[in-house]
Amino acid sequence: MAEMSKKDSVIQAIKFALFSASAGVIQVLSFTLLNELIVPNINIDNEKVMKILSSDYGVCYLIALILSVIWNFTFNRKYTFKSATNVPIAMLKVFGFYCVFTPVSTILGELFSRVFTADYAEYIILGVTMLTNMITEFLFCKKVVYKDSMNTLGKDDEDDEDEEKDGEEKTEEEKKAEREAEKEAEKDEKEAIQKAKKKARKLKKKKKKKAKRKAKKAEKKAEKKAKKKAAKRAAKEAKKEAKRDARKAVKAAEKAAKKAAKESEE
Repeated sequence: MAEMSKKDSVIQAIKFALFSASAGVIQVLSFTLLNELIVPNINIDNEKVMKILSSDYGVCYLIALILSVIWNFTFNRKYTFKSATNVPIAMLKVFGFYCVFTPVSTILGELFSRVFTADYAEYIILGVTMLTNMITEFLFCKKVVYKDSMNTLGKDDEDDEDEEKDGEEKTEEEKKAEREAEKEAEKDEKEAIQKAKKKARKLKKKKKKKAKRKAKKAEKKAEKKAKKKAAKRAAKEAKKEAKRDARKAVKAAEKAAKKAAKESEE
């Protein structure tokens, strides 16, 4: 983040003081309303609650402070420090500040309100506390909460606007070059699609031929197997036939021998 000029720092401090003053008005009004009208008229049948409420200053101050802090944080983040930082994280840091400031200021305020018992004493204590709060909170926000994120709100939008302006200022030659580049890209895309289709067709044909070769090979194999089986069957049949013929020949020879023996006896 670039260092701020003295003038910008003064303007920032004035803005913070004005928003803090508006938050102070809210704090004073809410404190007065609570201190004069609401808290004194509360009557609850609970000793603990009534004991807490018996300390008028502490309760009224705490509620009024919370209301003013919410108001102050919202407007100072957006308009004084112009920060685009993470809001929950920034709120946690401010909450950390008040975790220290609130109990200290509440206890001290309560002690002073008991020492100084005049009717207007509570308002003087409140005024001094608010002035201390404004100064310490301004320094804490500037040096800790928004240290690295001041003047970042809306920066992205400004960058977008600058880009749009640059786009509008393009020359005719640049526009022509862009159109030509788009046409060239479309042409390359079409060529790529055609190549892909051609490759797919070749691959399809190749697969088809391979499938045919496989089918023919399988057919030949089956045919060869069938012929081999048929040859075996034929050989088996021929063997059986030869055996039958041999048996017939043996029988015929025996019969002829018997007949010859009979004739020789006669």
